[in-house]
Amino acid sequence: MTRLGTGTPEPGGITGRELLDAVRRIAVELPVVGVDVVEVAPAYDAAEITSFLANRVVLEMLSGIAYRRTGGTWKSIPKTLLEGRVNPSRKDGSGSPARRASSAPRRGRPQARTR
Repeated sequence: MTRLGTGTPEPGGITGRELLDAVRRIAVELPVVGVDVVEVAPAYDAAEITSFLANRVVLEMLSGIAYRRTGGTWKSIPKTLLEGRVNPSRKDGSGSPARRASSAPRRGRPQARTR
């Protein structure tokens, strides 16, 4: 996924979710002592998506460091809420859920008669 709020966008890179999972795992499994965020360019980030992701990366890193320092391990972390979630509207499991057509009549509209 290309992040546009950076000086050097990389087409075909990892998704935000993959990045957060990797950062979380690194912070919990390795003795991290510092973190630095670079290549976030707000001038190119019209929707602020990259800025929000960078903020979340720092949050995940600090949370992981704190979790490790209290004796937590990667195996003791409960599974995330979205892990294994499948979208029934698409065969590949991605995308937003499809609206299902209801057989019940809508309020405020006359019901067509059929013979």
